[in-house]
Amino acid sequence: APDAPPRPAGYDPAAPPPSDLVRSATLGEVKRNRWVHFGAGYWRLWGGALAGSQPKSVTVAASGAVYVTNTGYHDRDNVDRWDPVTLEVAATAQFKGNAVEQVLSPDQHTLYVSNFYHQEVLALDADTLAVTRRFHVGKVPKHMAISADGRTLYASNWDSGSTTIIDIATGDAQDIAVGREPRGTAASADGTRLYVVNFDSDTISVIDLATRRVVKTLGKVGCDAPRHAVVTRDDRWVLVTCYHGRNVVVIDRQTDEVVRSITVGQGPKTIDVSWDGAFAYTADYTAHSMSIIDLATWTAKRVPLPIWRASGLAVSHDDRRIYVTGWDSRSLVVVQRWLPGDPIGAVSPRQPTGACLRTNGDGC
Repeated sequence: APDAPPRPAGYDPAAPPPSDLVRSATLGEVKRNRWVHFGAGYWRLWGGALAGSQPKSVTVAASGAVYVTNTGYHDRDNVDRWDPVTLEVAATAQFKGNAVEQVLSPDQHTLYVSNFYHQEVLALDADTLAVTRRFHVGKVPKHMAISADGRTLYASNWDSGSTTIIDIATGDAQDIAVGREPRGTAASADGTRLYVVNFDSDTISVIDLATRRVVKTLGKVGCDAPRHAVVTRDDRWVLVTCYHGRNVVVIDRQTDEVVRSITVGQGPKTIDVSWDGAFAYTADYTAHSMSIIDLATWTAKRVPLPIWRASGLAVSHDDRRIYVTGWDSRSLVVVQRWLPGDPIGAVSPRQPTGACLRTNGDGC
Protein backbone atom coordinates (compact mmCIF):
# COMPACT_ATOMS: atom_id res chain seq x y z
CA ALA A 1 0.00 0.00 0.00
CA PRO A 2 1.16 3.59 -0.52
CA ASP A 3 3.18 5.25 2.20
CA ALA A 4 1.41 7.68 4.48
CA PRO A 5 1.47 11.22 3.06
CA PRO A 6 3.79 13.80 4.65
CA ARG A 7 2.65 15.88 7.57
CA PRO A 8 1.09 19.24 6.71
CA ALA A 9 3.22 22.35 6.36
CA GLY A 10 3.88 23.91 9.73
CA TYR A 11 3.65 20.61 11.58
CA ASP A 12 4.54 21.15 15.22
CA PRO A 13 4.35 18.25 17.70
CA ALA A 14 4.16 20.77 20.54
CA ALA A 15 1.17 22.63 19.09
CA PRO A 16 -1.72 23.25 21.51
CA PRO A 17 -4.61 20.77 21.55
CA PRO A 18 -7.95 21.64 20.00
CA SER A 19 -10.32 23.86 21.91
CA ASP A 20 -13.74 22.64 23.06
CA LEU A 21 -12.10 19.57 24.59
CA VAL A 22 -13.76 16.83 26.68
CA ARG A 23 -12.16 13.83 28.30
CA SER A 24 -15.47 12.02 28.71
CA ALA A 25 -16.96 10.43 25.63
CA THR A 26 -20.72 10.37 26.08
CA LEU A 27 -22.97 10.13 23.05
CA GLY A 28 -24.31 13.60 23.79
CA GLU A 29 -20.84 15.14 23.77
CA VAL A 30 -19.93 13.28 20.58
CA LYS A 31 -23.08 14.48 18.80
CA ARG A 32 -22.20 18.06 19.75
CA ASN A 33 -18.92 17.63 17.84
CA ARG A 34 -16.84 18.02 21.00
CA TRP A 35 -13.22 16.88 20.76
CA VAL A 36 -12.48 13.67 22.68
CA HIS A 37 -8.97 13.33 24.11
CA PHE A 38 -7.20 10.01 24.53
CA GLY A 39 -3.47 9.37 24.82
CA ALA A 40 -1.72 11.65 22.35
CA GLY A 41 -4.76 12.08 20.11
CA TYR A 42 -7.97 14.08 19.65
CA TRP A 43 -11.10 13.01 17.76
CA ARG A 44 -14.58 14.35 17.03
CA LEU A 45 -17.61 13.47 14.94
CA TRP A 46 -17.24 15.27 11.60
CA GLY A 47 -20.45 14.25 9.89
CA GLY A 48 -22.39 11.47 8.24
CA ALA A 49 -24.94 10.49 5.63
CA LEU A 50 -27.52 7.83 4.92
CA ALA A 51 -26.11 4.87 2.99
CA GLY A 52 -27.53 1.86 1.16
CA SER A 53 -29.06 -1.26 2.65
CA GLN A 54 -26.96 -2.93 5.36
CA PRO A 55 -23.70 -1.09 4.61
CA LYS A 56 -20.91 -3.42 5.63
CA SER A 57 -17.33 -2.97 4.46
CA VAL A 58 -15.74 0.44 3.91
CA THR A 59 -12.42 1.08 2.14
CA VAL A 60 -10.57 4.36 1.56
CA ALA A 61 -8.35 4.96 -1.49
CA ALA A 62 -5.16 7.01 -1.45
CA SER A 63 -7.10 9.64 -3.42
CA GLY A 64 -9.60 9.91 -0.57
CA ALA A 65 -12.42 8.12 -2.42
CA VAL A 66 -14.54 5.99 -0.10
CA TYR A 67 -16.06 2.63 -1.08
CA VAL A 68 -18.96 1.03 0.81
CA THR A 69 -20.53 -2.38 0.16
CA ASN A 70 -24.33 -2.52 0.45
CA THR A 71 -24.79 -6.14 1.49
CA GLY A 72 -28.55 -5.80 1.89
CA TYR A 73 -29.08 -5.15 -1.83
CA HIS A 74 -29.39 -8.29 -3.96
CA ASP A 75 -28.49 -8.06 -7.66
CA ARG A 76 -28.29 -4.24 -7.59
CA ASP A 77 -26.52 -1.20 -6.12
CA ASN A 78 -23.86 -3.47 -4.64
CA VAL A 79 -21.01 -1.03 -4.00
CA ASP A 80 -20.99 2.78 -3.78
CA ARG A 81 -18.05 5.09 -4.34
CA TRP A 82 -18.46 8.20 -2.17
CA ASP A 83 -16.99 11.66 -2.61
CA PRO A 84 -15.13 12.36 0.67
CA VAL A 85 -15.82 16.11 0.53
CA THR A 86 -19.55 16.15 -0.22
CA LEU A 87 -20.36 12.71 1.26
CA GLU A 88 -22.42 11.98 -1.83
CA VAL A 89 -22.38 8.84 -3.96
CA ALA A 90 -20.36 9.34 -7.16
CA ALA A 91 -20.63 5.85 -8.71
CA THR A 92 -22.42 2.57 -8.04
CA ALA A 93 -21.56 -1.01 -8.99
CA GLN A 94 -24.26 -3.23 -10.47
CA PHE A 95 -23.87 -7.00 -10.54
CA LYS A 96 -25.72 -10.21 -9.69
CA GLY A 97 -25.36 -11.26 -6.07
CA ASN A 98 -24.52 -9.58 -2.76
CA ALA A 99 -21.32 -7.68 -2.02
CA VAL A 100 -19.68 -8.48 1.30
CA GLU A 101 -16.09 -7.31 1.77
CA GLN A 102 -13.58 -5.48 -0.43
CA VAL A 103 -9.90 -4.71 -0.83
CA LEU A 104 -8.09 -2.25 -3.11
CA SER A 105 -5.10 -3.20 -5.23
CA PRO A 106 -1.85 -1.47 -4.21
CA ASP A 107 -1.89 0.56 -7.45
CA GLN A 108 -5.42 1.75 -6.53
CA HIS A 109 -6.86 0.80 -9.93
CA THR A 110 -8.85 -2.30 -8.98
CA LEU A 111 -11.37 -2.97 -6.23
CA TYR A 112 -11.82 -6.65 -5.36
CA VAL A 113 -15.24 -7.54 -3.90
CA SER A 114 -16.41 -10.86 -2.44
CA ASN A 115 -19.77 -12.00 -3.87
CA PHE A 116 -21.65 -13.78 -1.10
CA TYR A 117 -23.81 -16.32 -2.94
CA HIS A 118 -21.90 -16.76 -6.18
CA GLN A 119 -18.62 -18.31 -4.95
CA GLU A 120 -16.60 -15.60 -6.62
CA VAL A 121 -14.48 -12.53 -6.12
CA LEU A 122 -15.14 -9.73 -8.59
CA ALA A 123 -12.56 -7.27 -9.87
CA LEU A 124 -14.07 -3.81 -10.37
CA ASP A 125 -12.60 -0.77 -12.05
CA ALA A 126 -11.99 1.51 -9.06
CA ASP A 127 -13.26 4.57 -10.93
CA THR A 128 -16.30 3.33 -12.85
CA LEU A 129 -17.05 0.28 -10.64
CA ALA A 130 -17.60 -1.79 -13.78
CA VAL A 131 -16.87 -5.52 -13.39
CA THR A 132 -13.66 -6.40 -15.26
CA ARG A 133 -12.87 -9.95 -14.07
CA ARG A 134 -14.25 -12.81 -11.99
CA PHE A 135 -12.34 -15.32 -9.85
CA HIS A 136 -13.91 -18.57 -8.65
CA VAL A 137 -13.40 -19.26 -4.93
CA GLY A 138 -15.05 -21.37 -2.21
CA LYS A 139 -18.53 -21.17 -0.72
CA VAL A 140 -19.61 -17.87 0.83
CA PRO A 141 -16.42 -15.83 0.40
CA LYS A 142 -15.93 -13.20 3.05
CA HIS A 143 -12.83 -11.21 3.85
CA MET A 144 -9.82 -10.78 1.55
CA ALA A 145 -6.23 -9.62 1.65
CA ILE A 146 -3.80 -8.78 -1.13
CA SER A 147 -0.03 -9.12 -1.30
CA ALA A 148 2.11 -5.99 -1.14
CA ASP A 149 3.14 -6.45 -4.79
CA GLY A 150 -0.48 -6.77 -5.90
CA ARG A 151 0.07 -10.15 -7.55
CA THR A 152 -1.72 -12.47 -5.14
CA LEU A 153 -5.19 -12.32 -3.63
CA TYR A 154 -6.33 -14.25 -0.57
CA ALA A 155 -10.01 -14.95 0.16
CA SER A 156 -11.55 -16.69 3.17
CA ASN A 157 -14.49 -19.01 2.41
CA TRP A 158 -16.98 -19.12 5.30
CA ASP A 159 -18.89 -22.27 4.30
CA SER A 160 -15.94 -24.16 2.81
CA GLY A 161 -13.60 -23.87 5.79
CA SER A 162 -10.84 -22.79 3.46
CA THR A 163 -8.75 -19.93 2.16
CA THR A 164 -8.27 -19.48 -1.59
CA ILE A 165 -4.94 -18.16 -2.87
CA ILE A 166 -5.34 -16.57 -6.32
CA ASP A 167 -2.64 -15.70 -8.84
CA ILE A 168 -4.19 -12.51 -10.21
CA ALA A 169 -2.32 -12.58 -13.52
CA THR A 170 -3.30 -16.14 -14.47
CA GLY A 171 -6.42 -16.64 -12.38
CA ASP A 172 -5.00 -19.90 -11.00
CA ALA A 173 -6.33 -20.70 -7.53
CA GLN A 174 -5.39 -23.01 -4.67
CA ASP A 175 -7.55 -23.82 -1.65
CA ILE A 176 -6.02 -24.38 1.79
CA ALA A 177 -8.09 -25.97 4.56
CA VAL A 178 -8.25 -23.89 7.74
CA GLY A 179 -10.78 -23.84 10.62
CA ARG A 180 -14.57 -23.59 10.72
CA GLU A 181 -16.12 -20.40 9.34
CA PRO A 182 -12.93 -18.54 8.40
CA ARG A 183 -13.38 -14.82 8.06
CA GLY A 184 -10.69 -12.23 8.79
CA THR A 185 -7.58 -12.52 6.61
CA ALA A 186 -4.36 -10.53 7.00
CA ALA A 187 -1.09 -10.84 5.06
CA SER A 188 2.23 -9.76 6.51
CA ALA A 189 4.02 -6.99 4.64
CA ASP A 190 7.12 -9.13 4.20
CA GLY A 191 5.07 -11.73 2.32
CA THR A 192 5.90 -14.65 4.59
CA ARG A 193 2.70 -15.22 6.56
CA LEU A 194 -1.06 -15.19 6.13
CA TYR A 195 -3.25 -15.06 9.24
CA VAL A 196 -6.80 -16.43 8.94
CA VAL A 197 -9.20 -16.16 11.89
CA ASN A 198 -11.79 -18.92 12.23
CA PHE A 199 -15.02 -17.60 13.72
CA ASP A 200 -16.64 -20.89 14.77
CA SER A 201 -13.43 -22.73 15.71
CA ASP A 202 -12.18 -19.93 17.96
CA THR A 203 -8.79 -20.44 16.32
CA ILE A 204 -6.29 -18.54 14.22
CA SER A 205 -4.55 -20.32 11.33
CA VAL A 206 -1.01 -19.24 10.45
CA ILE A 207 -0.11 -20.04 6.82
CA ASP A 208 3.46 -20.09 5.53
CA LEU A 209 3.16 -18.42 2.12
CA ALA A 210 6.33 -20.03 0.78
CA THR A 211 5.01 -23.57 1.29
CA ARG A 212 1.31 -22.63 1.31
CA ARG A 213 0.71 -24.79 4.37
CA VAL A 214 -0.81 -24.13 7.78
CA VAL A 215 2.21 -24.18 10.08
CA LYS A 216 0.46 -23.26 13.32
CA THR A 217 -3.07 -23.11 14.71
CA LEU A 218 -3.60 -20.81 17.68
CA GLY A 219 -6.43 -21.91 19.98
CA LYS A 220 -7.58 -21.19 23.52
CA VAL A 221 -6.15 -17.69 23.33
CA GLY A 222 -9.04 -15.87 25.01
CA CYS A 223 -10.70 -14.86 21.75
CA ASP A 224 -14.35 -15.92 21.47
CA ALA A 225 -15.40 -15.82 17.80
CA PRO A 226 -12.36 -14.17 16.17
CA ARG A 227 -13.71 -12.07 13.33
CA HIS A 228 -11.24 -9.67 11.74
CA ALA A 229 -7.46 -9.29 11.64
CA VAL A 230 -4.98 -6.62 10.63
CA VAL A 231 -1.18 -6.42 10.65
CA THR A 232 0.31 -3.27 12.16
CA ARG A 233 2.23 -0.87 9.90
CA ASP A 234 5.60 -1.98 11.27
CA ASP A 235 4.71 -5.62 10.45
CA ARG A 236 5.35 -6.61 14.06
CA TRP A 237 1.90 -7.36 15.46
CA VAL A 238 -1.36 -8.94 14.31
CA LEU A 239 -4.51 -7.53 15.91
CA VAL A 240 -7.60 -9.78 16.02
CA THR A 241 -11.12 -8.75 17.07
CA CYS A 242 -13.08 -11.17 19.28
CA TYR A 243 -16.71 -10.67 18.31
CA HIS A 244 -18.46 -12.55 21.13
CA GLY A 245 -16.32 -10.81 23.70
CA ARG A 246 -15.24 -7.23 24.04
CA ASN A 247 -11.57 -7.60 23.34
CA VAL A 248 -8.78 -7.57 20.78
CA VAL A 249 -5.92 -10.07 21.05
CA VAL A 250 -2.40 -9.27 19.89
CA ILE A 251 -0.13 -11.77 18.13
CA ASP A 252 3.63 -11.25 18.19
CA ARG A 253 4.81 -11.98 14.65
CA GLN A 254 8.26 -13.03 15.84
CA THR A 255 6.78 -15.99 17.72
CA ASP A 256 3.28 -16.25 16.21
CA GLU A 257 1.88 -16.37 19.75
CA VAL A 258 -0.82 -14.28 21.43
CA VAL A 259 0.87 -11.96 23.91
CA ARG A 260 -1.89 -9.67 25.21
CA SER A 261 -5.59 -8.83 25.19
CA ILE A 262 -7.13 -5.34 25.09
CA THR A 263 -10.66 -4.47 26.24
CA VAL A 264 -12.76 -2.54 23.69
CA GLY A 265 -16.48 -2.07 23.05
CA GLN A 266 -18.84 -5.03 22.99
CA GLY A 267 -18.96 -7.02 19.75
CA PRO A 268 -15.91 -5.66 17.91
CA LYS A 269 -16.12 -6.37 14.19
CA THR A 270 -13.72 -4.56 11.87
CA ILE A 271 -10.30 -3.28 12.92
CA ASP A 272 -7.92 -0.94 11.10
CA VAL A 273 -4.63 0.79 11.93
CA SER A 274 -3.72 4.45 11.44
CA TRP A 275 -1.12 5.09 8.74
CA ASP A 276 1.29 6.61 11.23
CA GLY A 277 1.09 3.39 13.24
CA ALA A 278 0.06 5.13 16.45
CA PHE A 279 -3.53 3.91 16.85
CA ALA A 280 -5.89 1.11 15.93
CA TYR A 281 -9.67 1.48 15.70
CA THR A 282 -12.47 -1.07 16.08
CA ALA A 283 -16.10 -0.91 14.97
CA ASP A 284 -18.06 -2.21 17.98
CA TYR A 285 -21.23 -3.81 16.62
CA THR A 286 -23.33 -4.31 19.75
CA ALA A 287 -21.89 -1.26 21.56
CA HIS A 288 -22.68 1.07 18.61
CA SER A 289 -19.29 2.65 19.00
CA MET A 290 -15.71 3.00 17.83
CA SER A 291 -12.87 2.05 20.14
CA ILE A 292 -9.47 3.72 19.89
CA ILE A 293 -6.42 1.64 20.83
CA ASP A 294 -3.17 3.41 21.69
CA LEU A 295 -0.52 1.08 20.25
CA ALA A 296 2.20 2.59 22.45
CA THR A 297 0.43 1.82 25.74
CA TRP A 298 -1.99 -0.94 24.63
CA THR A 299 -4.88 0.91 26.27
CA ALA A 300 -8.24 1.70 24.68
CA LYS A 301 -11.08 4.22 24.84
CA ARG A 302 -14.62 3.65 23.55
CA VAL A 303 -16.33 6.50 21.69
CA PRO A 304 -20.11 6.08 21.16
CA LEU A 305 -21.39 7.01 17.71
CA PRO A 306 -24.85 8.11 16.46
CA ILE A 307 -25.32 4.90 14.47
CA TRP A 308 -26.83 1.50 15.10
CA ARG A 309 -24.65 -1.64 14.79
CA ALA A 310 -21.19 -0.34 13.85
CA SER A 311 -19.85 -2.74 11.24
CA GLY A 312 -17.20 -1.58 8.76
CA LEU A 313 -14.34 0.79 9.51
CA ALA A 314 -11.44 2.26 7.53
CA VAL A 315 -8.86 5.01 8.02
CA SER A 316 -8.04 7.63 5.37
CA HIS A 317 -4.43 7.67 4.16
CA ASP A 318 -3.74 11.06 5.75
CA ASP A 319 -5.04 9.75 9.12
CA ARG A 320 -7.52 12.63 9.46
CA ARG A 321 -10.70 10.61 8.96
CA ILE A 322 -12.08 7.32 10.21
CA TYR A 323 -15.16 6.06 8.35
CA VAL A 324 -17.63 3.76 10.15
CA THR A 325 -20.74 2.10 8.72
CA GLY A 326 -23.96 1.55 10.67
CA TRP A 327 -25.46 -1.78 9.60
CA ASP A 328 -28.99 -1.27 10.98
CA SER A 329 -29.09 2.53 10.72
CA ARG A 330 -28.05 2.45 7.03
CA SER A 331 -25.46 5.11 7.69
CA LEU A 332 -21.89 6.19 7.10
CA VAL A 333 -20.31 8.43 9.73
CA VAL A 334 -16.97 10.22 9.67
CA VAL A 335 -14.80 10.76 12.73
CA GLN A 336 -12.13 13.44 12.38
CA ARG A 337 -8.70 13.05 13.98
CA TRP A 338 -6.81 16.24 14.77
CA LEU A 339 -3.08 16.07 14.02
CA PRO A 340 -0.57 18.38 15.76
CA GLY A 341 0.10 21.32 13.49
CA ASP A 342 -3.36 21.29 11.92
CA PRO A 343 -5.18 24.63 12.23
CA ILE A 344 -7.86 24.13 14.85
CA GLY A 345 -10.60 25.57 12.65
CA ALA A 346 -9.37 24.06 9.39
CA VAL A 347 -12.24 21.61 9.03
CA SER A 348 -15.68 22.43 10.32
CA PRO A 349 -18.00 19.59 11.30
CA ARG A 350 -20.83 18.69 8.93
CA GLN A 351 -24.22 17.83 10.31
CA PRO A 352 -25.53 14.41 9.29
CA THR A 353 -27.68 14.61 6.17
CA GLY A 354 -30.97 13.02 5.26
CA ALA A 355 -32.35 11.85 8.59
CA CYS A 356 -31.40 10.63 12.03
CA LEU A 357 -28.49 8.23 11.80
CA ARG A 358 -29.47 6.31 14.90
CA THR A 359 -32.85 4.69 15.40
CA ASN A 360 -32.83 3.52 19.02
CA GLY A 361 -34.53 6.59 20.47
CA ASP A 362 -31.43 8.63 21.23
CA GLY A 363 -32.15 11.10 18.45
CA CYS A 364 -29.55 12.90 16.33
